[in-house]
Amino acid sequence: MGIKNPEQFKEWQEKAEEDFGAANLLLKNNAYPAIVCYHAHQVAEKYLKGYLAYNDFEFEKTHSLDTLLENIAEKIDKEFQKYKDEALLLTSYYFESRYPDFREDISIKEAEEAIEKVTLIRDLVLSKIESI
Repeated sequence: MGIKNPEQFKEWQEKAEEDFGAANLLLKNNAYPAIVCYHAHQVAEKYLKGYLAYNDFEFEKTHSLDTLLENIAEKIDKEFQKYKDEALLLTSYYFESRYPDFREDISIKEAEEAIEKVTLIRDLVLSKIESI
């Protein structure tokens, strides 16, 4: 495969881990489940963009996780296709958690599920990164 860019990945990873920590802290306190879901989306987005940057691929500015997964599956690693359902769920929370027009009550159970789903994506990306 092409040139690896670990420094680019580290920058994305640092920001993703801030969101991951915030989401888990809120969830631990049963607080603001919609914001937990928003942060879960952000973790996935930043890890996927970081993985594309690590592999020296440019990507469009998008918040659609399934679009990012498709780009990765087409260009780098087909295994990412397996996580389309997780990506669609997390992308839905991006809008539901941010805008009143889309807002539905998001439960703690849904926030827990969002953390479970994003952890799968996070772990997949980390398993694909060569030792940095």
